[in-house]
Amino acid sequence: MWPEHRKYLPELTAMAQRLGQPDQSWLKSPEAFYEFGLRRTKWGDRGFDIAEGHVRTAAIAMADQVFTQSLGLCRPPQEESRAWQAMDNIHLWLEYRSTGQDPAVADQGLHMEGVSAAQREATKAARMPAAEQQEWLAEERSHIIRDPSWCKPDDRF
Repeated sequence: MWPEHRKYLPELTAMAQRLGQPDQSWLKSPEAFYEFGLRRTKWGDRGFDIAEGHVRTAAIAMADQVFTQSLGLCRPPQEESRAWQAMDNIHLWLEYRSTGQDPAVADQGLHMEGVSAAQREATKAARMPAAEQQEWLAEERSHIIRDPSWCKPDDRF
């Protein structure tokens, strides 16, 4: 983490800890999360960003890393809209999980476009009891892994 962002360390640590406590055995969290610019590779930088003092951008990047670590780089055919929707749903659910807040609070002040269906589904899931969330996650995952060729491990990072 960059020195000027150390004040966010307690919140970011809590976010990483929440993502490190999976509801499903297939959910895998990286060993560590790094702020953007600290771990560049020839393939880019998967680090999180802190924009305008808001850690929600970190939640987005952390959720993506957990998703990719767990399922790989997933590219279903374009016509497989349910698989794409499931990917959006899980990504957003992971974001909500990382924040530890009700989705209405987590989304406050954000202007997200094109994800209203994922917001509805992930919000509904985030408010379910833990056992129901596990069932929901398993169902969403099933739409993505229906064809194993759609997801490949991401060994770039």
